[in-house]
Amino acid sequence: MRDETVLTLGFGLIAVAIGAFVWPYRRRHLLAREGARAAGQYLPVFDARGVWLWLNGPVTFVLGLALLANGALRARAEHHAARAERELRRIAIACEPGRIELRNLGDAPRVLEIDARGDHPHRDPGPRLRVEHEGAITLAPGTSRTLALSTVTRGACGTEPGGDHAAPWEMCDGAELELTIRDEHGDEVARGASGCAFPGRAPVLQLGPDFLW
Repeated sequence: MRDETVLTLGFGLIAVAIGAFVWPYRRRHLLAREGARAAGQYLPVFDARGVWLWLNGPVTFVLGLALLANGALRARAEHHAARAERELRRIAIACEPGRIELRNLGDAPRVLEIDARGDHPHRDPGPRLRVEHEGAITLAPGTSRTLALSTVTRGACGTEPGGDHAAPWEMCDGAELELTIRDEHGDEVARGASGCAFPGRAPVLQLGPDFLW
């Protein structure tokens, strides 16, 4: 877990412990005030001790529960993100203009759904690419599949700023992929981003589960 998550859970536990410890004293204080009021004793309008006990009892206890809930949600999200990154690392990707190769490095079959964009230096996001065969593909462990890669819009990877046309793939440095990975039963195990650079071009997208189109 990240340090922020550990700190959130730690402060939550401390706050719950403090609130649970102080709360009975607040109840005792309220009963004492009720007894004094019933006996006709003078009570100040502003109860400073009661406010202090309220803040350090019920309020602190509820705040601790909120921190624990937030920490649990953060830990769960980090677990899923780590699992998604492990799954993404098991799909090796190589590409060149007009072609993409996917290889399953894991020990279980994986079904892949792919959405692709070109890594264009002057467009963010880059132009959309068509991966053929369209639809899901299945990769057995240790196997690979080569697919055709083409631009959806004519000249999309061969257009410089201002509309000047270059060679068909000259302006794109690689392909950015959004992958949905499912197991052999069709259950989704990961969704995230990966990428590949064309030979001789700069590296493109890092692995990660949080890829926005």
